[in-house]
Amino acid sequence: MKVNHIGLDIYPMSEVTDFYVNLLGMKLMRKFELTSELNLAIFGHSDQVEVMVVEKEEVRMELFLSQHRRGKSLQHICLDVFDREDLASRAKKSGYVVIRVERPVRDLVFIKDKSGNIFELFELETNNK
Repeated sequence: MKVNHIGLDIYPMSEVTDFYVNLLGMKLMRKFELTSELNLAIFGHSDQVEVMVVEKEEVRMELFLSQHRRGKSLQHICLDVFDREDLASRAKKSGYVVIRVERPVRDLVFIKDKSGNIFELFELETNNK
């Protein structure tokens, strides 16, 4: 298992440049929109959110931009794991919340611990063991 990325709420939006790019020296790799449908299914919010992905060395972060502080967070940790379906099944059997969003290309799978922390699960290739 390894950390794929960390998702953080960012307010004010100027922090992307001021802190992550200028201070930490991270590079902006890409931007995308988290649709309101995905946001609602995963995090329980109904708004569309701009996301900026920044990286430096082995660290990747998804920065969820907001015009205001959120009451409920979009923060999460994405883990690369072997056999995510087995892990999701074991989590569900153990009483943990499992969120699955079916998509044409690749389903999204998240699990929540009992403290409400959210973990996104990416499948690792077996040749990376």
